[in-house]
Amino acid sequence: MKEQHVQGDLYARRRRVVRPARGPGAFLTVGSTSKNKRGVATPKFTIKLWIDNERPRDLPSPEDIVQICQDHDKEQANAPLTDFPKQGFPLKSKNGTEIAWVKHGRDIDLPEAMMQSYLSAKFKGDATLKVCAPAVHLAFEDGSYGYMVMELVRGVPCQCSDARLVATAVQAVIDISITSGAPGPFAKGLIRHPFYVDWKAPRPYNSVDDLQNYLNDILLRGNRTERIDFTAEVAAHGLRLCPADFNNGNFLKDESGNLIVVDFACYSFLPPTFLEHAFRCGDLFARSVREHLQLPDAMQLNELITAQKVLVPYNSNTIGPATTSAERN
Repeated sequence: MKEQHVQGDLYARRRRVVRPARGPGAFLTVGSTSKNKRGVATPKFTIKLWIDNERPRDLPSPEDIVQICQDHDKEQANAPLTDFPKQGFPLKSKNGTEIAWVKHGRDIDLPEAMMQSYLSAKFKGDATLKVCAPAVHLAFEDGSYGYMVMELVRGVPCQCSDARLVATAVQAVIDISITSGAPGPFAKGLIRHPFYVDWKAPRPYNSVDDLQNYLNDILLRGNRTERIDFTAEVAAHGLRLCPADFNNGNFLKDESGNLIVVDFACYSFLPPTFLEHAFRCGDLFARSVREHLQLPDAMQLNELITAQKVLVPYNSNTIGPATTSAERN
């Protein structure tokens, strides 16, 4: 099977410090300038650094990376369509050596970068796991585009025969829980999960009750009698870290047989029911991995499936204005 580079995205806190340069969310105006319609010079790039952590010595600057990615996009636009496009490509040093992997796009965001950085450190700190995730060297945004520069690793996609190996990593992830806070990824990002149309929640949720009310609104609008209550399962198990995309291409095996986990866009802290639901939406590979896992009880699975069925005919994640608590009950 052909070897592939790390690539990610379906469409971090870190033990070592993950530090946005010049303070959290600092904006750096970098690069050359261009003129607007009035002839006033404006910055060509406005870089907002998210993570700047142990860059390789020869790594290009953020503004150079933006330009490299733009040039790459132009080349790809004119290239023949021979295969499904890769999410990212290798960055090279001045002497042509591949030193890192970069992926970019409108869907690359801070929550994904933080999650990958966090789990990279988590896996590295557990000597019992033969699992790793690429370290994030640099992550930033320029306008509406996000950029992630990460450790360059190579492997081949896992198959159903590797389900037990993959399950060791997935179990380590889903055993991570929080007992308080809002459901979702880091940085209060949008949940990405197959429950939602186009895999993306319509908004962030401020609490478990907020998520629960959103789901019960859907059931009410669909004239369903079921109601969702996550109270018991969250009290028993907390919010579990849910890796919702079980595409086998997100789990690579290196030449030594060790596992490499990639693509962290669909990781969120959620009530355990969402874990089981993600596997129900998966393919044969996902079901093969599920056989080797111990998941918390999915106490609201049937109700969640019903809510999803209500959304399907609308092809939308919202089907009306929010209801009152009296209406939902």
